[in-house]
Amino acid sequence: MTYARKFMSAARAAARSKPVVLIKAGRSSEAARAAQSHSGALAGSDRVHDAAFQRAGMLRVETLDELFAAVETLGSGVRVAGDRLAIVSNGGGIGVLATDSLIEEGGRIAELAPATVERLNAVLPATWSRANPIDLVGDAPGERYAAALEAVLTDPSNDAVLVLNCPTAVADSADAARATLGAAEAHSRPLFTSWLGASAATEARQLFAQHRIPTYETPLYLSLVCRW
Repeated sequence: MTYARKFMSAARAAARSKPVVLIKAGRSSEAARAAQSHSGALAGSDRVHDAAFQRAGMLRVETLDELFAAVETLGSGVRVAGDRLAIVSNGGGIGVLATDSLIEEGGRIAELAPATVERLNAVLPATWSRANPIDLVGDAPGERYAAALEAVLTDPSNDAVLVLNCPTAVADSADAARATLGAAEAHSRPLFTSWLGASAATEARQLFAQHRIPTYETPLYLSLVCRW
């Protein structure tokens, strides 16, 4: 890295005053050689660069999609003070994927308080997961999302909530999104969303964007929050 000391000083100063997100190509040795032949300015071990970015307090992302997702999250103004996440989903598989992403990036799955489990037992089908991730079951309508979130958003055992939706033929994704927004407006707990699908999720994503609720195409982008 050319002028490494000046870069680190500037990076630290910038990261102290506001969040800094960066993307650097050349993670592999092959890509690093290609970058060096192109500009000559990116030579050196990627591990060294990565350590420098972390020490300066900057968030490094690996893809342009992650870069835009990070900017969207920052633009929402949402900040998380802890690493305990509650996951609410209408699909068990996508909840497990989100859990993998969370743990791999150093986050923790929140333990549901006993009182919260009792409240969820009263409003969810008998087949719900009875644990975090909270599986609302595939036919979950908006009312079920709202009832579950009312319990989870008041549980002191979590620091933030991730709400997921998989498109199904028996439930309306937009209805679930409106119910999620209604529950979020009544609470200050940080909330993130991921509505899967292409056209099926368009309305929901627009609603979340209008209300400054961070939303991602897949829950894997939530790892950005954990990495901060």
